[in-house]
Amino acid sequence: MAISERFLQSGPMPSGSVEGIGAKEKEPINNICVMKFGGTSVGSAEAIERVAGIVEAYRRNGNPIVVVVSAMSGVTEELIKVCDNIAVQNNQGAIELINNLQERHFSTCLQLNMPSLWKLDLQGELNSLFDQLREEANRDGLMLDGRRDSILSFGERLSAKIVAARLGLLAEPVDASIIIETNDKFGDAAPNMKRTRKNVREAIPNLIRRGRIPVITGFIGATPDGRRTTLGRGGSDYTASILGWALGSREVFIWTDVDGVYSGDPRKDPTAVLIPEMSFVEADKVARNGGKVLCPKTLEPFLGLNGDAKTVVWVKNTFNPDSQGTRISHSSQL
Repeated sequence: MAISERFLQSGPMPSGSVEGIGAKEKEPINNICVMKFGGTSVGSAEAIERVAGIVEAYRRNGNPIVVVVSAMSGVTEELIKVCDNIAVQNNQGAIELINNLQERHFSTCLQLNMPSLWKLDLQGELNSLFDQLREEANRDGLMLDGRRDSILSFGERLSAKIVAARLGLLAEPVDASIIIETNDKFGDAAPNMKRTRKNVREAIPNLIRRGRIPVITGFIGATPDGRRTTLGRGGSDYTASILGWALGSREVFIWTDVDGVYSGDPRKDPTAVLIPEMSFVEADKVARNGGKVLCPKTLEPFLGLNGDAKTVVWVKNTFNPDSQGTRISHSSQL
């Protein structure tokens, strides 16, 4: 079955889709925007409500949008502890950690502003994922890298379900392992960009044509034979830029908990100032030299395009969306 067909089996386009976004089959889609929300941006029910507000405001203006989400803040660290417990055969400790994570996700679900029946449906989907996670934790065998990546993928898979549910009937959670093909360097996998672009272009535009908002798991991909991989530290930023590149997006937004890229760490350096404009090369240098806002690989897809790079990458604050943020493009206007 073709990748695009897997996403088109969920029935006809829902009513209430924004006029102008549901395009005819095979028509090109212009001005696609990719919005990535980091762990703090989806770390609580209050934060997820902010995310919903940002997405819904952008969509009301008639803009086609793709959402990428990280795991809730702190969840990946807890899943690393799950792996560590399994590695020393402390399965009970692993299960206790998983139970605590389930309680947190359920509590977040209950606090969201959506109908009770939707919450019940969401809890059922989360239950299914947590049952799979427990099964993985109880499975015999060594804690090899492939198993570790499989366990770590649950953070984003849970988050995507929750954010999609809050966005409502028009949202569609998408597991990136179906579209981002990587090598088998578990923990720091490299995407096969050619295959990934083909997969993305088969699947995502068709969802947008049907009036859907794809809500895609950041951080994860899969080998050609279907084993889940992770893209390394800050991999959700990388996911967003890969998708932006593959779709020829007009804009990629990296939504985080600071106002943009600063000249230094504003928490430690009172003289640090927000940088309003940067080139891809300048921002990439900052990211690779220890900058905390962007992960080192974020801008890789755009670096070799030079003047052909039409996408603009924005770094903005979920909790202060009116701040100007940092604009990153082919050439800095500083």
